[in-house]
Formats: sequence, structure tokens, C-alpha cells
Amino acid sequence: MASTPATALEPRDACYLCGKPASKCSGCISSEFSRSYCSKQCQKQDWPSHKSFCKDHQLEEVLKKAATVASIAYLRFRKNTWDIPIVKVDVEEGVLTIHREYDSMDNYFVPFPKRLMASEDKKETRRNMNQVLCAFVCEEGLAWMHNTLAGLLQGLKIQIEEINVSMYNIPRKTITVHPNGFQHSNWPGYSHDLLRITSKATGTQWAIDISGGQYGITAVFWPWKQFNLLHVKDVEKIYPFGTHKQQKALEGKVWGSSVLVCGVVGEVAADMDSVVKDWETDHKTKLSDLVRLPERQYLDMVAKLTDHMSHANRIFIKNLKITAKVRAIRLTWET
Repeated sequence: MASTPATALEPRDACYLCGKPASKCSGCISSEFSRSYCSKQCQKQDWPSHKSFCKDHQLEEVLKKAATVASIAYLRFRKNTWDIPIVKVDVEEGVLTIHREYDSMDNYFVPFPKRLMASEDKKETRRNMNQVLCAFVCEEGLAWMHNTLAGLLQGLKIQIEEINVSMYNIPRKTITVHPNGFQHSNWPGYSHDLLRITSKATGTQWAIDISGGQYGITAVFWPWKQFNLLHVKDVEKIYPFGTHKQQKALEGKVWGSSVLVCGVVGEVAADMDSVVKDWETDHKTKLSDLVRLPERQYLDMVAKLTDHMSHANRIFIKNLKITAKVRAIRLTWET
């Protein structure tokens, strides 16, 4: 039997078994549903009943931190690799509309126009920005963040799946209006891709959705049952972890816009992965260790890591020589 977690020393509550003054179980002390015990004996006696919840809570805390890191890193990566000229963003009840301009014949990457998403409410500004950044790129998020997620989740006794779902009950859909007047919406015509995590010990499941912002969904980490109940109409397909990374690598070799969308952006992602490896060595901290750090230290290290990743993106893009490639591909569209 797995060992029981050490009990905190300071009495906080009544023992779950006998009612004596007790301390919360240290394994799930941050949960409002944590149990308290007066002694190791009571804790050990109750462990068969409490074990699944306690282990799930410990795993959930690590998964939540991993989801946060991946989300921050991806949003900054997407901002650095922004490729859509935008002239206006309209925000209304239930819909955000992106009015885009024609692509440049010379430049693939363009500055992200965050001023177009500004609101008097800072949280709403962030929500608007995240929705624009994540619009129509759920596969890309899983592809470009694959190595980061794999590092963060390394060593956990879990099954990781990339799942494709049809969505419903979304807070706010995204519409893109093209210069010629053509419009397309991310809902209901498109499905959505995210990660589903399953504990091998208990079977409990969670969702990590780093591109759900495109539907106005602000949470990145969910208990799967809750996400499924609130937003999933059907699970359409289930893929092994890493499928979208492999698919984008193949698409990047096909001449046309995929050379830019998947090939060039894939090069930026590959450089970022290399930089993360160097960061782990320099800081003597693996990604899998990062998500197990105490909260204050975790937040400090996450800020340093994501700043480093973002800086590497900008430097790599600055040194790219792709004007001729961009021109050749986009001239093909006009012939």
C-alpha cells in the first residue's frame, strides 16, 4: 500500500474518524474537502477510503500548474508569430469579429495589434486578446507546445490523449471577415482540439485546453466531467499524444501556405524547444520539477522561463530570411 502523507503539526479541525483535535492531511491540505486526522493511526485507518481523493488532488495541482505554463507560453508564442493583418476587432454579446486585411507579399510575420482589443476592463482586454490569438489554431497550439507539455508532464502516472470535440454552449464565438467580404466562424462549423489527461491510478480525467480562448472560455484547466458537461457535444476523434506535432511537420513540407503556417512557424517552435532545454540545464531545473515547486518559487520560475522563451522567439524571427519564400508562395496565389 502507498504510504500515507505526513500530517500537518498544527491542529486545525476535528479528526475525521474520532472527533479529537486534528490536523489536515498534508497531501490535500489546499483542498476544501481535505480530511483531518488526530494521529497517524487514524490517518492510516482511513487511508483506503481517502487515498483516491488525496492522490487525485495532488496530481490535479501539478496538472493545473502545467496547464498554466503551457497557456502562458503558447499565447506569447502566438503573439510573437502573429501572421494576420487586422484592421478592426468588434466585440458584441456572444461574438467577437476580426476584420482582416490582405496579406503582405513580402512579410509573413506582422506585429500583433493589441490596441484593437483594448477595453476599460483589463480582464476583458486580456480575454479579447486571448480570443484573437487563439482563433482557428487549436491544432497548432497542441503541435507547438507538445515538447513543453511533454516536459511538464514527464514522470506522472497518466495517459495523455489529443481529442477532437464538437462544441456547444460556448460563451463567445469568433468570426473572421476577409477583405472581399467572405466570413467564416469558428462555431458551429469547426471542431476543437485539446488534451484529455487520465490518472492511471484512479481513472479520474481532466482537460487542458490552451486554445479555448477562441470561444471566450477563460479557464485552461478543467475536470473533464465538468468541461464535457458544459461545452462538449460529442467527442469526435481521439489521437495519441504528439499526433498534431507530427501532422504539422508533414504539412510544413507541402508547397504553399503550409510552408509558412507549419514549416516556418515549426522552425520557430523547434528553436524554442532547444532554448528550453538550455534553460533547464542553466537553472538546474527540469520542466517536470518546475510544476512541483512551492507556489511562490513556481511563479517566479515560470515568469523567468516564459520570458526566456518569448525572447528566443523574437530573436529567431528577427534573423529569419524568408522574404523570397513568402513572395514566391503568395505570388502563386495570384497566378
